[in-house]
Amino acid sequence: MGMADTATTSGSLGAPVAQLKSLTGRLVTVTTDRDEVTGTVLSCTRQSVWLVAGDDVDVVVALDDITAVVGHAAAA
Repeated sequence: MGMADTATTSGSLGAPVAQLKSLTGRLVTVTTDRDEVTGTVLSCTRQSVWLVAGDDVDVVVALDDITAVVGHAAAA
């Protein structure tokens, strides 16, 4: 599986917001200490990112919980 954009965050709100907003409409994997979610980025605010994963499952992840973001080369 090819991966285009990879970044590790350190709990800073600024870095994930800018990165995730630039990945709107793209397939990403968001990692937290507890879980990993792969889905299409629908929107991103200063506090959370909204993804659609799997069979149209909406997932909202708090930006403070994100430890890594990977943008995939293939469209969702």
